[in-house]
Amino acid sequence: MFARMRGLAGSTGIIWMTAICVIVAIGCGHTSPLLQLQFANALAGLGQGGGSQPTTTPGTGTDNQIRFSCDLDPARRGIRFLLQNQAQQTVKYSLTFIASAGPGGFVCAEDEAAYIAAGYRETTLDVGNGATFGCDIVQLLGGTKMLSFRVANTIAQNVGGLEANITIGQVPLNGNTFIPLPELIVLGDSDPIFTCTGNNLCTQRGFVYTDIAGTPIAFVNASRTQDTVCNANVGSAPEWRLANPNNADTTANAFQYVAGGTIVVRILDRANNANAAQNQVIWQVFDIDGDVIHLPRP
Repeated sequence: MFARMRGLAGSTGIIWMTAICVIVAIGCGHTSPLLQLQFANALAGLGQGGGSQPTTTPGTGTDNQIRFSCDLDPARRGIRFLLQNQAQQTVKYSLTFIASAGPGGFVCAEDEAAYIAAGYRETTLDVGNGATFGCDIVQLLGGTKMLSFRVANTIAQNVGGLEANITIGQVPLNGNTFIPLPELIVLGDSDPIFTCTGNNLCTQRGFVYTDIAGTPIAFVNASRTQDTVCNANVGSAPEWRLANPNNADTTANAFQYVAGGTIVVRILDRANNANAAQNQVIWQVFDIDGDVIHLPRP
């Protein structure tokens, strides 16, 4: 599959699928719902899933629909995530993988131990049955627990800015680690270098260019991170979201990744690029068979 990723830096284009119904579903407020309740509703009937492998094992519901993680084949119960740094600056990053659990949640009881072993932990909820990640309020709409896994670290600079010197993220963002399937990936946290400016959620960021000493040089806002909800212009959430696995992977919207797939994120050498119309971080999304779902859009 990774042979298909070699053209990442030079590939362009993407299929935009932001219908009015999607905009309504995402909304423009400060609340980002987990997607479990969408799985429980037949939005467009059952899909075929990505590639040639079946999408589900026999479902737990009477309609054989995917409602829980254990309704997915084991190979689809997670994603792989490869982080690459093309920039000549060191980059700090912070991403949080989130899923609902407990009775009625997306993570079924038999899979919860795998989530905990991978680094997910139960998140303390507020009185509104939600939790705040930086400025992003995530509501628990299904289940009794919110599991979150924050991955924050530093990725070394690309010396000379050469393709051959691109650096790779540490585990679990090395492209080989199977991360139990999140429903949301939130960029940023409450650390001042990652959280939003004022009340503008789209200024929250998962990536910050720094010097070798760790002093910030430039912030990569969600609005300049390809295909976040903010960047896709369908809402104001610094997030990527899981596509409904009941539908074919090829129907995933611009801001969605797919069950069992691989996300390749590349930090571009644009620390000094002030052009808000250009992305500083891009992604490419593959399905379980290595077929492209989203192309990079610099």
